[in-house]
Amino acid sequence: MAQIEYPVWTVVRSVLAMPFRYPLALVKFGLLPLAIAMVCLPPTINLGSTTEISINGDVVAPTGQSQSLTDNELGWRDFIGFLVMLPFVAAFAAAWSRLTATGDESEMGRPPIAFDARTVSVVWAFLRLTFVALGILLALFILSLAFFGSYQNGSLSFSYNISAEQDGLGPTLLAIAVTLAALLVFAWFMLRLSLVIPASAMGDPISLRQSWRLSAPVHLRLLGAVLLLGIAFILVNVLFLFMMIPVATLGGVTAAFYVTVVLYFVLLAYGYAIWAGWLGATYGLLRPQGPGPEVTNVFD
Repeated sequence: MAQIEYPVWTVVRSVLAMPFRYPLALVKFGLLPLAIAMVCLPPTINLGSTTEISINGDVVAPTGQSQSLTDNELGWRDFIGFLVMLPFVAAFAAAWSRLTATGDESEMGRPPIAFDARTVSVVWAFLRLTFVALGILLALFILSLAFFGSYQNGSLSFSYNISAEQDGLGPTLLAIAVTLAALLVFAWFMLRLSLVIPASAMGDPISLRQSWRLSAPVHLRLLGAVLLLGIAFILVNVLFLFMMIPVATLGGVTAAFYVTVVLYFVLLAYGYAIWAGWLGATYGLLRPQGPGPEVTNVFD
């Protein structure tokens, strides 16, 4: 069996560059899904009486008395918004994954959105991954109750606290390390199964077991690529947040509000493109029939 190549840095660089290589395609296929996402799950924007502005809790300008435009609590509105948004995001993910896997805009479909069999298949693939993730989290929660839960007066409670002042620096660092390691293992496990999404987008749906088998030769490289993409996206967010400081200070609250909405829209589009692009690029390299010659065009 031929060795499967998965050049991590090349994949990361190409995925990050795809929105800049195909900006019109990003606008044509991303505008409607992102508008739906903005309506269904709007950002929490706090505007201060002076010059304060924050996005989803991150203050990016001087302190002032603030007023939130949306609440910070998750509820039925967010759940219904997620269900309404899912088909549109799935359609964008399907189209962008095909573009990244082939480098051919004609493979994306008809803009602005196409609800075809491949989109429905992507929705089902995403739901399967969601069920797996919820099952794992539920199992971990039940397991944690066995160690940290207590039953008193007919009620079940769960509490676990650790601090450097009370428990010392060593146990605190150990708890942080264990938590990070658990998150990495969870991410690694879900990444092994995530190929069901781009496979469905390409019209070649596979099972979760097949996704696990396809990703086996390069499973650590997949995790490395995702970590690098995550770091790059965080740096882009930090850059945009720093750009808001002079806008909020010099232009006032009104200017800061409109610029914040635009930047949030841009970051949302770029984040979706990175996510779908990594899926498409990865499946383009690992698919059962082998990477076609069009994949090399994407990475040139």
